[in-house]
Amino acid sequence: MRVTSIAGIGAMFDRFQGDLRVEDPQGRLLTLDRFRTAGAVVADRRPGITGAFAAQGGLFVIQRQVAASALVAALRDATADTAHVYAGASELPNRCGAWLRVMAADGVALRAAMTAAWQAVRQTLTGQTPAPRRK
Repeated sequence: MRVTSIAGIGAMFDRFQGDLRVEDPQGRLLTLDRFRTAGAVVADRRPGITGAFAAQGGLFVIQRQVAASALVAALRDATADTAHVYAGASELPNRCGAWLRVMAADGVALRAAMTAAWQAVRQTLTGQTPAPRRK
């Protein structure tokens, strides 16, 4: 993530930490995702960590109506041919859904992958492909 300041552009964030906890109605933990990185690591574009990828994103599909394997297949198919993207999808623990992590060369490629993934999930869950959004 690049931060634009009043004084100029190109400032890098110090660190980012994200935690996503999914529980059932009784409060039992179904899945826990933790993500932590430092701006210096992202800026260095270290091989094996971020490499040539400047943008990252994730999509969690929390549901139990459709088999997680169908969602994983849809997510993988949707992102497989997106240029300048490295993506992976898998089932979440406890049959609570699926998730996708995307690394992309830039924001344009990331948006293309995330849009394709969202459309594929909507198609899988509802049987209908959503109309393209203007923004």
